[in-house]
Amino acid sequence: MASNKDNKPISTTTARTGSVGEALAVKYLKNAGFTVIETNYRKKWGELDIVARNKDIIHFIEVKTNAYRDKTALSQGLTGDNWQPEDRVHAHKLRQIEKTLETWIMENGWEGEWQIDVVSVRLVHADAYAVVDHIKNITEA
Repeated sequence: MASNKDNKPISTTTARTGSVGEALAVKYLKNAGFTVIETNYRKKWGELDIVARNKDIIHFIEVKTNAYRDKTALSQGLTGDNWQPEDRVHAHKLRQIEKTLETWIMENGWEGEWQIDVVSVRLVHADAYAVVDHIKNITEA
């Protein structure tokens, strides 16, 4: 069984869902013209799932993935907890992302524009089917 950054066990299914979601997000971003600079940038205080560049802007991208039993459940949003993937990017998570991206910016000497995005992935493993949504600049007022 895998563990998360707090060394708490996470199920193999959850880890697999997250890995598949991140791979699909990378593919989606590349197809949309982004250059993926880095994935899974980790510090003890947080992680950046994807760091990508589009034009002159660095995008710090949080990937959230839900798995559904079938396409009907996906279309109805039925996951058992009724949360959409992007709903799990809450204030505490944003603070972690911001602290981690500040470190990335300093380490890489970035002086240009940046933003935080969310890529929401909804998966149906049994059908090898996914819906990917890119929610841009989530901290913009």
